[in-house]
Amino acid sequence: MELDFQTNLFVAIIIALSTISQAAFGVGILLWGTPALLLLNYSFLEALSLLLPISLFVSFFQFAPKIKELDFNFIGQFLKISIPGLTIGLLLVVFVQLQLNVVTSSMLLIAYFMRRNRASSLLRDLILKYDSLFMFFMGFAHGISNLGGPLLVARLSLKGYSKNHYRINVSAAYFVFAASQLIILFMLSEKLIVSVSYILISGFFYLITNTLLVSRINSKLFDSLISSLILIMVIFLLIRSLM
Repeated sequence: MELDFQTNLFVAIIIALSTISQAAFGVGILLWGTPALLLLNYSFLEALSLLLPISLFVSFFQFAPKIKELDFNFIGQFLKISIPGLTIGLLLVVFVQLQLNVVTSSMLLIAYFMRRNRASSLLRDLILKYDSLFMFFMGFAHGISNLGGPLLVARLSLKGYSKNHYRINVSAAYFVFAASQLIILFMLSEKLIVSVSYILISGFFYLITNTLLVSRINSKLFDSLISSLILIMVIFLLIRSLM
């Protein structure tokens, strides 16, 4: 789609802010970028094709320097269970134009309560008991909405990782998400929008955030901010589904 200067500026701001979120919390470019671009009248597939290369780029630089710290058991499980769910969801979007905002927001509410200190241990035990089903739906939700990130965040929070270990594994999973989506779109001959300018903007803000901000966020604040991000997205999706 042809963009005027004002729209290009808005897109650049969206990418900059969502990159700051991803650098700090492990999620952001797809989580915030997708609904923001939809509000700028991008189609879902246009938003996907613009954001996925940027997400792939940033995610790689988040986990690659510390690849030895990856939880390869989790990544293997993620590939085996979540990616088939993603594939089914994305194919439904392409061929049926399916969107399930209410279902996704309901899962995000579960993700939010899973992160609360007062969350029922029964809920956590239930998710872990049906872990394969949860991870499949996580991939499916990401395929149909690009918003599986909070579910990924919630699932990894049950692992008890340190802040840095958590960020490495979230970014690796996001890299797999983005790579899988790009491969599927390429195989379906969907038009991809690759903007070097937006990638450079994202890279600049990632470096600034990673250098100046990440080390200043303590674990308690880190956890609270992620929970707040999830709750904001729940509210956004519920309002959008009623519009």
